[in-house]
Amino acid sequence: VYKRQVWERRGWEETVGESLRALSRVLPVFDVTLPQRLLLKAFFLARFGPGGRCDDVLKFVHDFHEDIFDQYARISAQRRPFDDAGDYVELDNWLDSPGITAIDRARRELVSRMRELWKTREPGAEELVLDDASLAAVADE
Repeated sequence: VYKRQVWERRGWEETVGESLRALSRVLPVFDVTLPQRLLLKAFFLARFGPGGRCDDVLKFVHDFHEDIFDQYARISAQRRPFDDAGDYVELDNWLDSPGITAIDRARRELVSRMRELWKTREPGAEELVLDDASLAAVADE
């Protein structure tokens, strides 16, 4: 017999809230569209500067696609995230976006911690668990 249980916000916060907050901080590492959004931001900043204003959004988006994004998307589609030696390959960062650099640092940190966990796992272990310190280290990048 199925019993429906409704949790108030406090119930969620007390049981899984802290774990979900820690997990949510590392989600950008897995967001495959984030580098594209950061490229758009960097293009905006290059074109209009910090605090700049764009009066013609359609023209801006059209210029973004023609000037950089179409080529970026083609090259990125061929990118391998890891090279033959198993090392993480950094994202193309044509406009030197600090955000894209931060994604690369966070992904390298995650790979490093996962590899360390793999090396030190118990024989026969069926899963790896990233502790709070590992999640924080990735998120802090």
